[in-house]
Amino acid sequence: MQQDVTIGLLVGALVVSLIVAFFHYMIFTGLYKINLGKYFFAVYPILLVVLYFIQPQFMLIGIGSLFVLTFPMALLGIVIIAPALGIRERVNYQNKQQELARITNKNAQYLKPVKKKNWIWELLKSLFFIACFFGSFAVLGFFGPILLIVLTALISKKRSGSNLMKLQKSLPTSKIRSVAMGLAEIQGKIVIDEALTSRVKSKRCAGYYYLIQEISHDDDGKEQLSTIHTDFLYNPFFLEDETGRIKVIPDKLQLLHFNEYSYRSNGKKYTEYVLEEDDKLYLMIGKASIENNEPVFMYDENKRILSITPTTAVEKHDQAIYYLSKARPYIIAFLLWAAFILSSDIRVTSSGVSVNPHRYLSRNFTIFKDNKSEKEAQATNENSDEAIYAEPVEN
Repeated sequence: MQQDVTIGLLVGALVVSLIVAFFHYMIFTGLYKINLGKYFFAVYPILLVVLYFIQPQFMLIGIGSLFVLTFPMALLGIVIIAPALGIRERVNYQNKQQELARITNKNAQYLKPVKKKNWIWELLKSLFFIACFFGSFAVLGFFGPILLIVLTALISKKRSGSNLMKLQKSLPTSKIRSVAMGLAEIQGKIVIDEALTSRVKSKRCAGYYYLIQEISHDDDGKEQLSTIHTDFLYNPFFLEDETGRIKVIPDKLQLLHFNEYSYRSNGKKYTEYVLEEDDKLYLMIGKASIENNEPVFMYDENKRILSITPTTAVEKHDQAIYYLSKARPYIIAFLLWAAFILSSDIRVTSSGVSVNPHRYLSRNFTIFKDNKSEKEAQATNENSDEAIYAEPVEN
């Protein structure tokens, strides 16, 4: 049997093994994140030579097995391994950065406890979505995945956005002089009481948020920033409108959509967001209260909010939401129509264009049923019955 497998066939198998080794190398390093080393490309040829001298037919089985294994390895890596590693890396990085922000912050006692994410739970959610995606495709064709995406977008849209942006839609903007006690929304200009000096731009301000990030690059050359230090410092300040002013107690204050001031040096990025006195109007949501017989604006423990943002950012956000809400029905209608067309059997004949909906739709929804075809089928069955029960003609 050895003469059936020639040396030429062995050489060809060795060349194929190098090609297969290249694909396996890309799969292991790219999807499985396993560093195989520079000697990996010699493993498959050596294995085939050993199998050849043991039994020539074993060499053919070996190269065939290596080739066939490429597809399940790639599929397993794409569907499970790569998402699992990516989710674990991202979740661990987020947890590390959140914990670092607490440890390095002078005002860490004002921060909420860090709720760490579980990467296994995140993976299970991703796998569930993938299963729903392919399951809907198997049942409904192209109609299924698009319908799944539309439903996911509709369900999750209410959860997006900051707490301030969601609350400002329902809260009326109060005048500072007449603001009611409790959760409230006010608007005005910042007036500094005790000035501070910012860390980056040395600006006169009521407070600042400062962070240092280490600059690195991944294998593709893409820049990555890792936070190694954060700090914030705020003094009490006033928010003033045409009716009066109110003192803001800045414990747990959150700055949203403020201008960024930054510079880079020695592989690090230094950034600050400054609460400065200027001509801009700012919107704040928090709790109006009385302290030492003086009205103050402070952190609301029930809603867990004391946030400030420029009114221009709120206007842009509301404008984007308005246009999106107007366009959403048309986008959904277009996606569903496109899914219906893609999942249907469309045929162009000399008599015109016929569109046959996906079998699941035509079977379960009356609107998609072909009444004409049903009538023709019924007529055909009636004719068949007449032919069966027709009396024989006597000659």
